Amino acid sequence: MVSRHHLFFYRQPEEASSMNALPRNRKLSARGIAMLAAMISGVALAGCTTTPTGELTTIEVAQGSDENISSLTAVIERNPSDPEAYNVRGSAYGRGGKYQEALRDFDKALQLRPNFYQAYANRALIHRFLGDQASALADYNRSIQLNPSYDAAYIGRGNLYRKAGRVQEAFSDFQRAIQLDTTDPRAYHNRGLIYQSQGQHAFAIEDFSTAISLAPDAAEPYNGRGLSYIATNDEENAFADFNMAIKLDGKIAESWANQALIYERRGDKQRAAKSYARAAQLDPNYKPAVEGLARTRAGCSRPAARRNHVCLRQLLAVRDTQETSGETIVHCRRGSSRAFGFRLLRTRAAGRRGTRAAGLPGGRRNRLHHRLDQGREMHLHAG
Repeated sequence: MVSRHHLFFYRQPEEASSMNALPRNRKLSARGIAMLAAMISGVALAGCTTTPTGELTTIEVAQGSDENISSLTAVIERNPSDPEAYNVRGSAYGRGGKYQEALRDFDKALQLRPNFYQAYANRALIHRFLGDQASALADYNRSIQLNPSYDAAYIGRGNLYRKAGRVQEAFSDFQRAIQLDTTDPRAYHNRGLIYQSQGQHAFAIEDFSTAISLAPDAAEPYNGRGLSYIATNDEENAFADFNMAIKLDGKIAESWANQALIYERRGDKQRAAKSYARAAQLDPNYKPAVEGLARTRAGCSRPAARRNHVCLRQLLAVRDTQETSGETIVHCRRGSSRAFGFRLLRTRAAGRRGTRAAGLPGGRRNRLHHRLDQGREMHLHAG
């Protein structure tokens, strides 16, 4: 179940709407406000990531710009008793990094509509960014109490639990969202991270593959699946996944460090050093990149097999502390190999929905088009 008024995690294509076409003298519907928000900002203001690579990869300054906020404020001035309007403006403030302003708008929305479960989940996310995890948990719990079928609240609470080391509770929340037939890729990606951290790489690969099917332009699930492929000695598919992650977004340090690990495993220290250097340039504090660069440039006395095992373990450990991030979803990609194109073969057993990836016939397009609307949290690396 997806709502239209939750902070957005993945971005969706611009809505073809016009502010001038919206009525000025009557109360806007929820859909009207959402379309206005999408038109003003160029992206939906509710929420789907990667930020994962786990809530926005970066703060979107345009979301909190004076022009955008002024337009949303004009809507509120025409509809001062409409909680939807405050929820949408709060989403814009939140995506723009203006957390106190966002908090005030969500407070107002809840004052006007005490059972507004989407606003509770939105406010929970802002509490998380402000470091108030107890208030965030209380708001997620309230959102779920008001609507036990609201997948975004389970995913948000699951992220909170996972960051707090409460892995079993996090797993249960992601599982519940999946049982609700969520189309939010974060549920699968984050459950995949838990499987991966426990060494259950076959299950992790299934979940990452599903996340890719739902968000084919997000780089992070490719990184996650690639690491599990390495752990199962499937180097070829791992390398394809890391290369695809770089193609989708060349500004993620993890992708370059993962690619470098493959080069290092193959004994190509020159290319490994080059990729590690790019990762370190993007994120000077990314430990696998810094240590990999030093190792490949200076050589290493540790035997190659042992060295590669340590490198993979380090990448997995660093990745387990991250959350899912998001990328713009524009279209589905062609693919004839297991690494690039998928159809989902769904099974149900013991309350768990499983998926496995199968290669599509050559040249056939993956048509799992997914229109993400306003039902998910935004995602910041700061977690």
